[in-house]
Amino acid sequence: MPEAAGLCAEVGGPFAKLDPTGDGSLLQNFPLLPAALKPSVPATNRAILGYAFDSDTSPDDLSLLHVHSGALDTSVSPADWDDGDSITPVGRIADSFAQEPTNGVGVVLPAQDHDRRQRRRPDAQERRREVPRPAL
Repeated sequence: MPEAAGLCAEVGGPFAKLDPTGDGSLLQNFPLLPAALKPSVPATNRAILGYAFDSDTSPDDLSLLHVHSGALDTSVSPADWDDGDSITPVGRIADSFAQEPTNGVGVVLPAQDHDRRQRRRPDAQERRREVPRPAL
């Protein structure tokens, strides 16, 4: 699922920044985006981004990326995102993930990959240090 978060951020960030209240059907119908990251009702671009990363709606697998950004407002159609008195407004998330050449995905996901590699081979560093080096 973390890979899907990167995809959602990389694609959804620019959509939410450039056309926040635009119809999000393109994102909601995107086949590579898991259903757990999509609202069950038609939603705007920023609502989809907020839904994917907010701690109340985002899957537990993405807990490293959870933010407190508001709530899905289903009183309008398509559903929009209501920042309310959130800690991290969804516009700030969109700004982070829409900037190029380095965006939030490049900052967050490689660290996870590095940690995962270290967990698989916790003694790799020590073994490298023990290899005798030839005298010159």
